[in-house]
Amino acid sequence: MNSSVERSNGRWSGGLPVDAAKVAFGVIVTCLLVDAVFEVAGVRFYGLDGLDGSGNFLGMWDLLKAIVTVGALVVVARRFRSMSIAAFGIVYFLLEAEDQLDLHIAIGHRAARLIRSIAHSGGWDTAHAQALGKLLALTLFAAIGLALIWVWRRPPTRIARRARLVFTGLLVVLYVFAGGVDFLGAMFTSRWWPAIEETGERVVMTLSLGYALGLAAVRGPTMMRVPG
Repeated sequence: MNSSVERSNGRWSGGLPVDAAKVAFGVIVTCLLVDAVFEVAGVRFYGLDGLDGSGNFLGMWDLLKAIVTVGALVVVARRFRSMSIAAFGIVYFLLEAEDQLDLHIAIGHRAARLIRSIAHSGGWDTAHAQALGKLLALTLFAAIGLALIWVWRRPPTRIARRARLVFTGLLVVLYVFAGGVDFLGAMFTSRWWPAIEETGERVVMTLSLGYALGLAAVRGPTMMRVPG
């Protein structure tokens, strides 16, 4: 078997052949550097609150990365004939749309009102109802996203199956930052929690972009059906 296929099972390459792994690594390093420069500039001009990207160049950069990630996933899904990878493209698109529209905040408000109503009737404290409502909304989105990804039949190639696992892991980590860290920030007030949340989300999206472009760079025998 081709040596690049054999090396497609590398632990740290996410199953990518060596040439594709180099593409992914180059994209990740470059984008992480841009992330760092933009975040430092964002803090300099807008303070820590500017890290969320609302109405500034960080938001435009995040949007560009999301668009390229979705485009790469569409190309990869067609090439590997994998509905699971196509589902990732849909999920990443919905994540970016949700982030721009702040749907989890709107749904979180409704959930918070329900939580307060239930808590008042039971005599419980409702100080963190809003934070809990947002966490429940994000958990709902995460559950729907994972269901959309895993409902399809098993991908036909080993590398596509590995990609599904890698992207699932990235989405879980993204949920930890977007939901878990945000909730901790509400429970334990500190100006650094939002910075940790936004930076963590940005890094995960950069890793997703790099891996998606690495998959798009895969050529040759690795794309064939391989048992295992």
